[in-house]
Amino acid sequence: PYSDLQFDQEGVLWVLVDQQGLLQKRDNSWKNIIPPSNISLNGAQKMVVNQQGQIWIIAPNNQGVIIYNSTNNTWYQLSTINNNLPSSSVTSILEDKKGTMWVGTNNGIGLFDCSELGNCKAYLPQIKNSNGFAGLLFQKEIVNTMAVDGANQKWVGTNNGCWLLSEDGSQILQRFSKNNSPLPNDTILQICIAPLSGEVFMNTNNQLVSYRSSANETIQ
Repeated sequence: PYSDLQFDQEGVLWVLVDQQGLLQKRDNSWKNIIPPSNISLNGAQKMVVNQQGQIWIIAPNNQGVIIYNSTNNTWYQLSTINNNLPSSSVTSILEDKKGTMWVGTNNGIGLFDCSELGNCKAYLPQIKNSNGFAGLLFQKEIVNTMAVDGANQKWVGTNNGCWLLSEDGSQILQRFSKNNSPLPNDTILQICIAPLSGEVFMNTNNQLVSYRSSANETIQ
């Protein structure tokens, strides 16, 4: 079965095929791309095709992240041991406006900004609380979903509400919960941002709500 499909910047269609690998459609020609035997995609459901022609796949069964680099036809696997992932249980992946890859897990967020994937290690942003003590971004939190707005700010949905972060993730700009907003509950399953208006839609496990943000896309 086909799990996910996306176009890259060149208009090439990529299809994630459960238990098999990837399909690439370029100029009406299909190509089947099979991972090496040591990489399993059985149960893989979500991928992100980034600006560099890399396909970032949420690996099933707590295996971190699997990446296919289409420029050199090479597969990679990112783990907690070799690549500083905050957890091997990856829940969401986002590419921001500058090409940095944000990987959400059940234990916070790791940022990847590397030209060479084989030696790439995640940067773990730190947040200072009101007492001045620094902690890792969303440590011990399940990051259900992430979105980026026109100002390259990050919107993060967890089981404890929705959070608006600064561009680099070092500051919490706003937090929305059922106690301070119209959110019906604090479990945020999906966030979608309207590019031109900047309106943020938050899908909870009860109903859909929206918030009017001022960070919209620049019209070219």
